[in-house]
Amino acid sequence: MAKEEQNGAGIIILAGIGVGVLTGVAVGLLLGRRNAQRTSDEITETVDELRTKAQHVLQELSDNVTDLVEKSRQILEDADSDAANHAAAPQSNHHNGATNTHAEIR
Repeated sequence: MAKEEQNGAGIIILAGIGVGVLTGVAVGLLLGRRNAQRTSDEITETVDELRTKAQHVLQELSDNVTDLVEKSRQILEDADSDAANHAAAPQSNHHNGATNTHAEIR
């Protein structure tokens, strides 16, 4: 009978270990799914935030480039106008007292 009791105790221990392992696996799967979903949600949220920030930065950059192009265009137009006015104005030649334009000097 002692041997039968030992066998019974061994079966109970093995059953307890089996139940513990199964419980651990079940809890791990449940938590793993929840954590995987949470991780997926966090990744999606982070990507959305980064996309929004990138769109704002690109829009700001685009606005700055547009402003720079407009300012550059205005500077070039002003310089071209100044050059045209300067070329059209008579130039004085101090060596011989004659008045010449740039075109004549060249």
